[in-house]
Amino acid sequence: MRFCKSILQKGNFLRGFLQRLIKMKIGYARVSTFDQNLDLQLRALEKAGCKKIFREKVSSTKRERPQFQRMLDQIRAGDTIVVWKLDRLARSARNLLETMELIREAGGKFRSLSEPRADTTTHAGKMIMTIFAGIADDARPDPRANKCRKRSCPEKRSAIWTTAKAYFGS
Repeated sequence: MRFCKSILQKGNFLRGFLQRLIKMKIGYARVSTFDQNLDLQLRALEKAGCKKIFREKVSSTKRERPQFQRMLDQIRAGDTIVVWKLDRLARSARNLLETMELIREAGGKFRSLSEPRADTTTHAGKMIMTIFAGIADDARPDPRANKCRKRSCPEKRSAIWTTAKAYFGS
């Protein structure tokens, strides 16, 4: 009896070990409200060959997305995260690139079914995502710019007055 249990336990260990060696496609499907349906996304992810699909009915503006976090925690080297559309994964370009960086650091890749250029499993896709990262980095606001937006800001009034004095010579 103990021998059988030992073999079963080793079998589970071997199965888990082999699964880690095999590259897996992991899907992520999300809708924003409980009224919406995941069926279209799930069918597309299954057709794409996803072995494991994380499903969520929560707005992407929410900080806490437990299934999304579980998916990120389970990524292994060689795995590919597959989504139906980019907006299912992230709300903004910055958030998308941060997520891409987490996937890359874990040794995984990314693929969007609706946007074929957003596919880090290909060289062209990696290049496109690098360009996106450069654009997003360039678009980050300069913390020194627009210190004050109101006309009544003393620094702004002083700069306007100095410029006017230099221009008109008074």
